[in-house]
Amino acid sequence: MSELWTYRLEDFMLFSERVYRRLFEVQNETWWPLQILLLCFGLLLALSLLRPIGILAGFRKPGWMALGTIWLFVAITFLQTLYAQINPLAQYGAWAFVVQAFGLAALATGSAHGARASLARTRTGMAFIVAGLVVYPIWGMWRDGAPVHAEWFGLMPDPTALATIGFILLAGPIRVVTSLLLVVPVTWSALSFLTLLAMFQRELTATLDVAVVQ
Repeated sequence: MSELWTYRLEDFMLFSERVYRRLFEVQNETWWPLQILLLCFGLLLALSLLRPIGILAGFRKPGWMALGTIWLFVAITFLQTLYAQINPLAQYGAWAFVVQAFGLAALATGSAHGARASLARTRTGMAFIVAGLVVYPIWGMWRDGAPVHAEWFGLMPDPTALATIGFILLAGPIRVVTSLLLVVPVTWSALSFLTLLAMFQRELTATLDVAVVQ
């Protein structure tokens, strides 16, 4: 039992960072240029939650339903079809995304004219939305030099989860239903952070090993 403590986080990884990022390339090439439409949708939903007046107020209900559809889309096209090929646990993630999809669709029935969020929650929510819609794809393009290597909202789970946390925070006062809808995206974001950390540790270990040999 004491040997368990000798393992490091990267010892539990079943795939390399290169293989993982190859999935982004396949997903982007398959669905291009859907990325641009999904980005526009995310910005429009955020705007409707920030300024729920006029036409924007009418967009909130179909916006939540569309967001649920996006989660279902990510579950099928990325988690089930691609990610599960290299990580068996992705099957469970896909089912969690399906549950989240129906939850977001159900939220549409009572959120068309929700109350405004507090200033602190608005700022926090916008930070998550900007991270999911803008920072993730820009970081991916900067890192690998092409849009096809970036993680886009609505196509990959990480930016979709982050942006959704922001949307829920902007939806108004946190109630039981909205609290439950934060469970999946927050949990996924935490697990994804551990995955990225493990891949970083593995790459760092490999680099140090090469340096020692040389």
